[in-house]
Amino acid sequence: MLVILNSDILYTNAFVHNRLHQNWRAFAEGCLSINAELVFPRTALYEIELRQKELYEMEKSNIENASKLLQKYGIQFVAPIPEDLIKTPDLISLFRATGVSVRVENAVLEDFQDAERRAAMHLPPAPPRTQPTEKQNTDDSDEMRDLVIWSTACRLASTHGGAVLLSRDKVHTGKLGRREADENNLLIAKDFDEALGMLGAETEAGKIASGFLQQAWNQLCAKIQYLDKNFSVKTITNPIFIQGEIDLTSAKFSFTCNTDNDKIFAAKVEISDIQPNHFGMRITDISVNKKIVGNNNIEIQISRNGGGIDTGMEDRLRDLREIME
Repeated sequence: MLVILNSDILYTNAFVHNRLHQNWRAFAEGCLSINAELVFPRTALYEIELRQKELYEMEKSNIENASKLLQKYGIQFVAPIPEDLIKTPDLISLFRATGVSVRVENAVLEDFQDAERRAAMHLPPAPPRTQPTEKQNTDDSDEMRDLVIWSTACRLASTHGGAVLLSRDKVHTGKLGRREADENNLLIAKDFDEALGMLGAETEAGKIASGFLQQAWNQLCAKIQYLDKNFSVKTITNPIFIQGEIDLTSAKFSFTCNTDNDKIFAAKVEISDIQPNHFGMRITDISVNKKIVGNNNIEIQISRNGGGIDTGMEDRLRDLREIME
């Protein structure tokens, strides 16, 4: 799975010196653990490098000012401060040092042409055109750049059978582009945790967890008013499976999905008494947009259609058993 990084995700007020910031490194290691590849669109990388260059100049100035201040009070240095004490970071090399696969993706001509068309014609995900007035046009000056990254992300997702775009930008995260993102299997995450949860949903363990939820969805919708009746799990995190002598006996995981009014629903799930024709499910810690709501201890019994596990689930269970062994 590809994880495409927009520049706003790595915007920081802290200079990168010799090693990645802790949360960046943890995210890279999380991607490594599930064989996800990080993709830096060249357009976004330019912005990230520009920010680090600005921080480098500030850091260099701070070192010079500190040296002058110490000298002012008679504190002598054994050796002068070397000019190459700090340097602008090579972020790609630092990410690769974690072991994760990294690539820099240059936008192709078609990406630029597509972004130009969207910007000029105000086509999704570009915002609609404002009504002409005598005042100067105040459309977002970053819109063209955002659309180049969008076109690049859609192309990569379509080519590779799916991708996650990690961005907080309103052009990328708004409703206008959702249909196109779905058509290209492009998932949109707003932070590192959400991206890792989306990637987790694509693993064998995540697919098994999603399979349990899908079989229980109609009953869950009857019990929980917030759920969208159209099954759509956004993230699966912290999956734990207990293996018996033959099959799984129980499971635990957390998940998120959209509510019927486009908020974020989250809950913890416990699966028990897993049998060929039924299983039990318990839902706890239910929240909407991180606010605890309603009944937080819902238990239901699920009868499997056809009296058995579907073929896809059997294949995933076999793959998961091989991993666990």
